[in-house]
Amino acid sequence: HRLAMCSMSADIEHADRHQVIVPRKGILEMARLLTEQDGTVSIVLGQHHIRATTGEFTFTSKLVDGKFPDYERVLPKGGDKLVLGDRQALREAFSRTAILSNEKYRGIR
Repeated sequence: HRLAMCSMSADIEHADRHQVIVPRKGILEMARLLTEQDGTVSIVLGQHHIRATTGEFTFTSKLVDGKFPDYERVLPKGGDKLVLGDRQALREAFSRTAILSNEKYRGIR
């Protein structure tokens, strides 16, 4: 299983706080579409979907049922190891290692 979280500040019309789980494919496609756009994006959260609209496109994705796990309870606290390194070199190493992983299980990511 994978778990990723993103928080960001933005100018929004409604200040209600929402937590949703968007499928990985939906995030990848939305990110691809939004990197090609300039200007304003409107994001609407429905009960079972998320919709992003710009002047060029409208993208809709289903949401995953359930609540985001309390990851802070699961992750170990008080680690005593710190690793510093070059980000690009680490990405390249993971890319080379990912060649050996099974696509179904994606053990390396």
